Amino acid sequence: MHVRWAVTLMAMVACCAGVAQAEPSGGDLIAKYFEASGGKDKMAAVKSRVDTGTFMLVDMGMEATYSNTVAPPNSLMALDFDGTIVQNGVTDGVAWSVNPFQGNSKTEGASDSTIFPFLALADAGPVAKVAGEEEVEDAACHKVEVAGPDGSLTVWFDKETGLISKSVDDSGSTTLFSDYKEAGGLTVPHKIVQSGGEFNLEMTLTKVEIDAKMEDGTFDIPEEVN
Repeated sequence: MHVRWAVTLMAMVACCAGVAQAEPSGGDLIAKYFEASGGKDKMAAVKSRVDTGTFMLVDMGMEATYSNTVAPPNSLMALDFDGTIVQNGVTDGVAWSVNPFQGNSKTEGASDSTIFPFLALADAGPVAKVAGEEEVEDAACHKVEVAGPDGSLTVWFDKETGLISKSVDDSGSTTLFSDYKEAGGLTVPHKIVQSGGEFNLEMTLTKVEIDAKMEDGTFDIPEEVN
């Protein structure tokens, strides 16, 4: 009788250990990311955001002060290269640029700007596939592949924090996210490094304002573009 009870107990322990060691699904990792970030619903409720800091074109060694203002569907990014100002904006479906280096431009039919692009992962759980574990900047991460109608995305979630450490889109553009800090009740990265695109970029944020008040005319298209 005691032998049978012991065997049953061992089987139960082995079963529980198996459950405890089960790998999380892609949906589990996405849910953990939103929880670590402050909540999906809270992110979705944000109406505007203003980032300020520094911006560097790594390969060229050019550094600028940086601001990025987003209030969907509009946005405005401004770079000040020691007095030379570059502006890129989206205003009511029109993408425009004031660029002393490359010339001004304006294009109809631009996509709406977004405050938190990774909110799109909220519905990706069923198609998110865990593709193993890898280190990103010496931190152990879960690698997750997401395929969607607008292209594929691979995301690395930090195993300890649940936050996103890295992403690679289907064009090969790689983005690293680090130095997460609290802003407006949300946890957001304050250092962003991009490579593999037209330029290698590094952005360091000194301030992130959530639900910042927008002044009238913030997103008006400059006269020199019209």
